[in-house]
Amino acid sequence: MKKILFINFGVPKEESARTKLQAAIMSQMSVFVPGTGLKGLDWKIWLSNQQANTGGGVYLFDDQASVDAYLNSPLLAGMKANPLVSNLEIKVFDILVEPTKASLGPVF
Repeated sequence: MKKILFINFGVPKEESARTKLQAAIMSQMSVFVPGTGLKGLDWKIWLSNQQANTGGGVYLFDDQASVDAYLNSPLLAGMKANPLVSNLEIKVFDILVEPTKASLGPVF
């Protein structure tokens, strides 16, 4: 069963620190291209709310095992250890199949 992973985190207010965090993210961008880095990743949507100083992502994974592999990966450990990232929030969701199909959700 496909899984949605939601990650949200605080980002620095200072522009120089934001730029440094974005550079760190961009240096690992190839990992998030489906079929190249993260096993079972179908897609990722990157999120930003500059007014609230938050960022994050919504991921679609093939199954719980793929989510677990990412959650236990050095990549996520590096994010957790990054001093520019605060208030990390991680949630995993099941997909309600019939309502999502009815609303043409792009997950099947």
